[in-house]
Amino acid sequence: MICQSYLYEHIENYILKLAEKKIVTPGEKLPSLRTISKTFQVSMTTAMKAYEELESKGLIYSVEKSGYYLKPQNSVKIPERKNSIINKSPVENIDIINSILNDTQNKNILPLGAAVASPKLMPHKELKSFTREVINGSEDQYINYTATAGFYDLRVEIARLMALRDFYVSPEEIIITNGAMEGIFYILSSVAEQGDAIAVESPTYFGYQHVLKKLGMYPVEIPACPEKGIDIDYLQKAKDKYDIKCIITQPAFSNPTGSLMCEDKKHYLRSLASEKFIIIEDDTFGTLSHTYKKITPLANPSKTDHIIYVSSFSKTVSPGSRIGWIIPNKYYKDVYEAKLANNMSSASLPQLVMAKYLQSGKFHNHIKKLSKTLFLQISAYREELSRLFGSSIRMTNPKGGFLLWLQLPEKTDTLVLYHKALDHGIGFSPGAIFSSKPDKFRNYLRINCGYPLNAGIEKGLCKIYELYNRMF
Repeated sequence: MICQSYLYEHIENYILKLAEKKIVTPGEKLPSLRTISKTFQVSMTTAMKAYEELESKGLIYSVEKSGYYLKPQNSVKIPERKNSIINKSPVENIDIINSILNDTQNKNILPLGAAVASPKLMPHKELKSFTREVINGSEDQYINYTATAGFYDLRVEIARLMALRDFYVSPEEIIITNGAMEGIFYILSSVAEQGDAIAVESPTYFGYQHVLKKLGMYPVEIPACPEKGIDIDYLQKAKDKYDIKCIITQPAFSNPTGSLMCEDKKHYLRSLASEKFIIIEDDTFGTLSHTYKKITPLANPSKTDHIIYVSSFSKTVSPGSRIGWIIPNKYYKDVYEAKLANNMSSASLPQLVMAKYLQSGKFHNHIKKLSKTLFLQISAYREELSRLFGSSIRMTNPKGGFLLWLQLPEKTDTLVLYHKALDHGIGFSPGAIFSSKPDKFRNYLRINCGYPLNAGIEKGLCKIYELYNRMF
C-alpha cells in the first residue's frame, strides 16, 4: 500500500507541474477534489489534505462554495519598510496632493492614479432600477430630509452586513455620512483637539493629511510593513514618547500598500485602546478579500469601547453615492453632535436607493464577483509590471483591494516621473503624497488596478517604464 505522505507529494507535484507548464494559470480554478480523488484513486479526505498542504504553503487558495485556485507566486520582492518615526510635525505636502487630485479628475488621463474601480464593475443597472423605483414611489421620501443619523432602513441593512463579520450593533448605533472621510473628520473633531498628535501608518492615505491639517492636528507617522501593517513596537515607542491622542489605522487592505493585519496584532491594538488613546478603524476596503475570507474588524463593542469604526460603499458599490457610516461606540453622542453641527442631514435619495439595493440581497454576490475580478486584475498588472521592470522594482502582492505599492531604485524620483508621465496622458500616485514629508517615499509609487488591463493601459505602463529608463 502506498503511504499517505507519498500520495500528498504526488498530488502536490501534479499541481505544481500544471502550473509550471501553464496548463493552469494564476487565478484559474484547479481540478475539483472529486476529480483529484478519482484521478489518483484516493479518498476525498486525502485529496482535501493534499490541497490543504498546498494552501498552507501559499501555492493555492480556496474560495467558499467554489473550489481551489492557483495563487500567483511573488517572484518580485516586497517593498522595504521605512524604519523611522516622523515626529509630531505639520503636513508639508498639501499643495502636491491638491495638484495630483486635480489631475485625477481629468477624463483624458489614464486612470492609474485615483483609487477607484472601473464603473463597469459596479452594479449600475441595479442602482438605476432602484433609483427609478424610489422616485416613482408613492411616499416621495427622497424629497424630504432624513434623520441626522441617516435613513433607518439603511442603518438596519448595514447592521446586518456587520453581523456577518461578527460585529454586532443595532441600527441606533450607526451614523450615516457622506463617505468615510467625512466620518473621520467628525470623529477627529469629536475626540481630539487642535494641536493634538495623531498617529498614522506610514505610508498613509493622503486624505488623512488633509483632515489633520484642516483641524490643526499633527501626524506622527508609524512605520508599517507593506504586508502586515503597522509596526507595534514603533507604535509603543511613539505612544510612550508623545502624547498621542488617537491613531487612524486600516487593518484590512490598507491604502496604499494593501497590507492585512493579523489577529495577534489586532488583539494587541485592542489592549492599547483607552480614553487616552482612541483607535479609529478605517475599513473602506475590508470586504474586498481576494479569497472571500471573512475579515473580522478590529473594532468590536464586546471587546473595547474605545475603537471607532468607519467605512463606506465607495470602493464596492458606488463612489458617487457618497455613502459611508460610523459606529462610534461610546463616543456616539459626540460624533452625532459633530455631524449635526456640520450637516444636519445626508442626501436622502442615495440612502433610499442603497437601502433598496441591500434589501434585494444582491450585494453579497456582487462582492464575490467583484473581489474575484479585482484579484485577476491585480495578478495581470503584477505580471505586466514584472515583465517590464524585472528585478529593478519591489512590489506588493495584496490579499485584497485593488492597489499595488511599488518601490523603485533609490535614485528614482517618482514625482518627477509622474509629471513626465502626465505629459503623455498617464496618471499614477507618486510616493510623495503618502507621507507628510514629501521625500520619505520619493522612490515609491502606487498603481490603481481597479480597471481591467486592456491594450491602452498596457501601453501606458510601457510608457511609464520607458520614461523611467530615460531618467538615468
